[in-house]
Amino acid sequence: MGRVVGRKRATLKGKQQAAAAGSPAGDAGSAEQQQQRQTETVHRRNVHLFAQPVILAFHVVRFVAFQLWLLLSLVYRVGSTVVANRAQTDAAVLQTAATGETAIRRQIDR
Repeated sequence: MGRVVGRKRATLKGKQQAAAAGSPAGDAGSAEQQQQRQTETVHRRNVHLFAQPVILAFHVVRFVAFQLWLLLSLVYRVGSTVVANRAQTDAAVLQTAATGETAIRRQIDR
């Protein structure tokens, strides 16, 4: 019984292709193999032509996002430390001012 639908493919896959490429074939086989290699080469070139810039763009975006994350985390840490120190300094100044006023009032009352 033959094939039910369509024709049998002329291309070889996997191990068959490697075996056919290694063994010497006739001129028709060589021409067909060269055409198949050229087709694969063009396809692979097109994939590389369009895929590599997209991959490069994603690498650049990832790199910029990481650098931005580092910068923002540094700003947050430094900023929170400055705010905490400023709050402590303000509290110390207010406490010093309050005790200074109390001392001045005591001296004036005497």
